[in-house]
Amino acid sequence: NLEAADRPIAVAALKVYTGLREQQRTVAALRASETNYRLLFESAYDSLAVLDLRGNALLDANRQAVELSGCPLAELRRRPPSDWLVDLNPAVWKVRWLRALAGRPQRFECQLRTAIGRVLWAEINLKRINAEGRQLLLAVVRDISQRKHSEEQLRHHAFHDALTQLPNRALVLERIEQAIKRRRRAPDYRFALLFLDLNRFKVINDSLGHSIGDRLLVSISQRLRDCLRPEDTVARLGGDEFLILLSDLRQPNDVCLCAERLEHTLLEPFALDGHDIYTSVSIGIVQADDRYAEPEAMLRDADIAMYQAKRIEAAQHRYVLFHPAMHTRLVNMMQLEHDLRRAVERREFLVYYQPIVELGSGRLKGFEALVRWQHPERGLIPPNDFIPAAEETLLILPIGHFVLAEACRQSQQWAQRYSPAPTINVNLSSRQFTSANLAEEIKRLVNEYGCQPALLNLEITESVILEDTDAAQTTLRELHQQGFQLSMDDFGTGYSSLSYLHQFPFDTLKIDRSFIQAMDQDSSRLNIVKAIIALARTLGKTVVAEGVETRQQAEFLTALGCDFGQGYYFSRPVEAATAEALLRDGCPWLQPTLI
Repeated sequence: NLEAADRPIAVAALKVYTGLREQQRTVAALRASETNYRLLFESAYDSLAVLDLRGNALLDANRQAVELSGCPLAELRRRPPSDWLVDLNPAVWKVRWLRALAGRPQRFECQLRTAIGRVLWAEINLKRINAEGRQLLLAVVRDISQRKHSEEQLRHHAFHDALTQLPNRALVLERIEQAIKRRRRAPDYRFALLFLDLNRFKVINDSLGHSIGDRLLVSISQRLRDCLRPEDTVARLGGDEFLILLSDLRQPNDVCLCAERLEHTLLEPFALDGHDIYTSVSIGIVQADDRYAEPEAMLRDADIAMYQAKRIEAAQHRYVLFHPAMHTRLVNMMQLEHDLRRAVERREFLVYYQPIVELGSGRLKGFEALVRWQHPERGLIPPNDFIPAAEETLLILPIGHFVLAEACRQSQQWAQRYSPAPTINVNLSSRQFTSANLAEEIKRLVNEYGCQPALLNLEITESVILEDTDAAQTTLRELHQQGFQLSMDDFGTGYSSLSYLHQFPFDTLKIDRSFIQAMDQDSSRLNIVKAIIALARTLGKTVVAEGVETRQQAEFLTALGCDFGQGYYFSRPVEAATAEALLRDGCPWLQPTLI
């Protein structure tokens, strides 16, 4: 037993001992807690970094963070976190950690640069934590470079053409919109849009194959890129259509100079699989002005201008600058197409007949069947005003079928009433001639109406033949074997060679009216007329001169040995009843000088 005097000492000793044991247990607990903390800290999947409250000192980082950064922990602690940021402004970083410090966790993406210079994309979650009463910031960093790469690939595919890797319609429209907004801020900013369409690409594609066609598009894309500045955009809209955005133009004429440069570079042949492929381009141009608030409006007007350029076949340059009047014409064209479709349904077409006269005797040999449109509001419309639209919309097929059927019906009637029976010439359009089973269609109509094939003369222009010479030869031979007469229309205006006259079974050459009307004043045109007549005589073919408008022209052609004439001097195109009156009552143009 302790003496009373010793008891206070014992109590004090016991307290010290108890305190030491408690301290040991606390230290042990802390060590266990720290071990657990390090275990969790180091085994985390993401990179973890502990920052001080000012966000400019790194206090601790786990193994993943050290590996991601590429430098030891000691160096990480020496460098402020902002040193690792690539595209995040220090002021923005400060706003981020201040918000996190205020209890508003931050989640954002940015690029980081590692110690070895590698730039990676990271997702960072920044939040305030309480570490044993001490307020700190915890940054959870996740490498999302692979995800960003996949997203970039998806974005590239979404905004680029798969074949040429050029920007596509969506991307170029986005850039046009940016240019429009920039012009609003700076009215002196100039830019322009060029709509390019390759000429005769379909012929190349069909004749040489789609593989060659695709490679040609890739080669064209590269040439276009080489012609432009880095700040310009060349895009592929699809098919054989391209769009070019010219940015920051200095002078208004710069866009025309660029268009001429593009034309010139695309005229050079492309060497593909042993073929020298020649192509050309039609270009529509629209320059930025205050009218345009939407990129689609600029694209529409550039397309309209390109359409106009497409129709300029013999121009030195095939580019057209858009003018507002073109839009009005397009609206009128759309109305015309609408009316044409209605006209086909309502059978508003008529066939007129223009006499073809034997020049030596003045005898009426036959007629050319010419379609007219009896519009319910505009009256009688000549073919030049609607045939181009009919060709583009394929309405030429039902219209052409109607003319063929009417010519067959009329030929059968006149053959029964008059001897010798007149011939009837019928024009075959490009669309008709290249349509499937043309020969079968004509044969069926002949059988249906009971007319004689020899009394039908089918007219084809040189340009139709040039589209596909092999197919043209097959079709023409089939028609000729069935007994139809064949005429080459507008002879002399195209690119026919002598081999074509031997290759294709034409019976007649029709001299284009442009030569007949100019031969009085232009000796070169006169010499061409003489040469065609002499050539036809040598090859055993007959000749028809179109556009004979004066007695002098008729007499001169007769003296040259031209077989037949057609034109206003003899008669304008007339209705079937008037044409029959000429057959029945005789021809008013018969004069001694022509007999």
